[in-house]
Amino acid sequence: SIDRIDVNGNYKPANCRWADAQTQRLNQRTVDNGLPASLFVWLTSKIFINQSPDILSIRPESRPASLRTYDRLGGTNGISSIVDNVFEAHMTNPVIKARFLPLKEDPAHFAEVRQNVINFFVTGSGGPEVYKGKDMTAAHKGMNISEAEYMNAIDDILFGLEKNNIDEQSKNDVLAILYSLKNLMIRV
Repeated sequence: SIDRIDVNGNYKPANCRWADAQTQRLNQRTVDNGLPASLFVWLTSKIFINQSPDILSIRPESRPASLRTYDRLGGTNGISSIVDNVFEAHMTNPVIKARFLPLKEDPAHFAEVRQNVINFFVTGSGGPEVYKGKDMTAAHKGMNISEAEYMNAIDDILFGLEKNNIDEQSKNDVLAILYSLKNLMIRV
């Protein structure tokens, strides 16, 4: 799969390569909680199946809270705004709107899904809320999401980040987390 040559650099052609799993495991940086990214993904997969979220709250004492992705995304209010923009984009995106438009017909279900997505982003970015929804595979099981649909959803998320004036580093952090979850959502 695709790997960044410089893990702190942006996803751009000059900084990307195809790499095997071993190369990718050795080429990692830490995420906002100070853990290696691969460990963070493993821990979040445990959290997203309703196990204890306490480990995500462990952060180096010397690290200022303002460096957390959660804070750079504007906290819970900022993430809520981003999620609203993402849902708005999903419902007009010709590739994926058929999956999201039915949510408009059931406001209670839409509110539940929206809150789960907000809590997912808050938890995954180092914030205080706890995600109690389904794990990513269970949430997407039977949907047979294609690579094109996944990439369109990612584009909508990046649109939501841009619409909320989120900085490049935070966009890259969110993108890295989303790509780490890709295989838990596509064609499951």
